[in-house]
Parts: sequence; structure tokens; C-alpha cells
Amino acid sequence: MIAWEIPKESARVAGFQTGNLDTFVMALDSIPEVEKVEVATLLQVPNAMQSQLNFYGNLHLKEEDGYKV
Repeated sequence: MIAWEIPKESARVAGFQTGNLDTFVMALDSIPEVEKVEVATLLQVPNAMQSQLNFYGNLHLKEEDGYKV
């Protein structure tokens, strides 16, 4: 199996429509275009979700704490 990271949705859909891709992750907006492909089968994963944790801020190093600035 070869997994490619294709950033553009239109390129992923075109690759699937032309047969260059066997499967891909798609946006919900692309369903009508994918359904036009005769052999296409849609897979839905129930209760699937994605979460992300981001930390924002700055690290302040002080010379009096022993750090050289």
C-alpha cells in the first residue's frame, strides 16, 4: 500500500475519478462528485471524531535563572 498526502481536495477527487487513487479521505462537499463514479462505495465510520490540543504562549528565559539570553 502506498499512502500519499494530497493537500488539495480537487486533486484527490480527480485522482479517484481517473482511477489513480483507490481510496481517499474526502470532504462531505465532494459526495455528489464521488457518487458519479460507478464503482464508488462510501464508508462512514460511526462515532468517529478528531480532537486536537494546542498550547499557545511564549517561553520566557531569564538571566537570573541561569539562562543566557
